[in-house]
Amino acid sequence: MRTMTSKNLTEIVIEASRDDCQVINSLSEAGCEVDRLSVREDRTLHSIKPKDSCNLSQLFSSKYIKLRTTSKGEIWAESCSCKACAFFSKLPFVEIIGSTSVGKRTLQVRAVVPSKSDLRLLRSSLRNSGLEYRILNEKSFVHREMTLKERNLIEMALKKNFFDCENRTSLTELAKMVGVSPSSLSESLRRGTKKAVVFYLERTGGQE
Repeated sequence: MRTMTSKNLTEIVIEASRDDCQVINSLSEAGCEVDRLSVREDRTLHSIKPKDSCNLSQLFSSKYIKLRTTSKGEIWAESCSCKACAFFSKLPFVEIIGSTSVGKRTLQVRAVVPSKSDLRLLRSSLRNSGLEYRILNEKSFVHREMTLKERNLIEMALKKNFFDCENRTSLTELAKMVGVSPSSLSESLRRGTKKAVVFYLERTGGQE
């Protein structure tokens, strides 16, 4: 991921069709709130917030999905990446702010690109991807929000005493829990922590 220092940051919302998400296909039609914490070309870690009407029996019985439950009652489910997640994970010039499922066949992705040339490259990559897609929105990106992935990783790091001086969980141990490389986790924690600090300073009259 390149550092996004450009003043021409553009936020874009894309809907892409796919029918090969193992996690979504294992949930009932009533559905759950499903977001993605970590997206790689081969594996994706999903965050599932069950609803009362959501049938999880097929999810828990699947041998292709690794599950763990958080203290907040969310379910983290890791599976092979669908073709849409695999596509977006391979774009080093795009930063994904968030992605959520809209029904069983549609993935809605909110992303930021650093320049107009990168935006043109994204459009070209989408046309050549073989995915059915449509661009819902495109606008200047004013404020860099903490992503769901960054928020969850920071919360987990706090709970596991990663920021403490004594009895702390190491970066390598924390990375194994999440299922990402230490370098990837370090970068996500760094970005999320910076956003949290900037947010605090802005609210207390400080400066970035």
